[in-house]
Amino acid sequence: MKVSIALCVFNGEDFLEEQLASIAAQTRLPDEVVVGDDGSTDRTMEILESWKNSVPFPVRITRNPVNLRHTKNFEETVKRCVHEIVFFCDQDDVWMPEKIERILRLFEGSPETLLVCHETQVVDSEGNGTGLTERTLRGRGNRTCSLRFLTPVNESAPIVSGCCMAVRRSFLQETLPFFCAHDVCIYAQARARSGIRTLLDPPLMKYRFHGKNVSLCGSLKAQDQRDTELEQSLYRLDVSRFWGHFAEIEEFRRRVEQMPESASRTKTLRFLDFTVSHLTNRSRVQRNFWLFWPLWLFEIAALRYFRRDQPFRSIFYDWKCGMLAPFRHFLHSGEDQFSGKKE
Repeated sequence: MKVSIALCVFNGEDFLEEQLASIAAQTRLPDEVVVGDDGSTDRTMEILESWKNSVPFPVRITRNPVNLRHTKNFEETVKRCVHEIVFFCDQDDVWMPEKIERILRLFEGSPETLLVCHETQVVDSEGNGTGLTERTLRGRGNRTCSLRFLTPVNESAPIVSGCCMAVRRSFLQETLPFFCAHDVCIYAQARARSGIRTLLDPPLMKYRFHGKNVSLCGSLKAQDQRDTELEQSLYRLDVSRFWGHFAEIEEFRRRVEQMPESASRTKTLRFLDFTVSHLTNRSRVQRNFWLFWPLWLFEIAALRYFRRDQPFRSIFYDWKCGMLAPFRHFLHSGEDQFSGKKE
């Protein structure tokens, strides 16, 4: 098996050299590194060119003519990878020496494996351990992101971050173009195919939390506070966020329908049907309880509220919103009419 590394960079001079050194120190070297630079204005390109000339494997660097941002940059970079297994790589982490070797063993011993995810050790900007891992840092956040509308992950703490992933290129091509964040897109489709393997021990990477990470808040305290607020507010936010992700859900459904028949495919489609039906009914109840109260009773009687987080809060919240919504609409209409007369 040959290995491609898809490395995306943008103004990464602070930590890039340490990441590149860890790639060059692997017990099993990659067969190519494909770099997508998103318009860096610091020393990133200088560092890359110097490293390219010092390593025994090919390094192909592309500078994007415009800033594509994180997900699109990865999409374009993985398209240029040519080997059987593709590793995603960020600019500010440090790989353990045996990362490629251990992950390749899983792929070689398990032809049905499409995606391998691994655990990390979370370190600060100086490389000091924080006592956290990928799952303890992001576990709650992963349960509250768009993934909650695509897969039933509420009972677990999945490892979804792209920097913790390696994927078969043949499967990766099926996930393109990415319809949402690249890691969520790949994870959800691999799960629908029952193709995920996870390595929990030992951690295969040092994930650097330095306050400027693309997908996290500026401090561990702020990140924990955000995840706590989201977790406590799911009953209130789920419906509005569902409509914000509706196009992604429909595209995901279309792709799952095209997958080979399997138990996991059937389970995923059932989950998507339930999600769309349940949250659409909740939306109707919130708009007008007086009109849609039978749907509210149906969702309670069928125990559908209890298949998602915070069922009792959700039941009461929908009732309260739906009871008051018509009166709010009437009051706002009256205010508009009054304003019109006054003018």
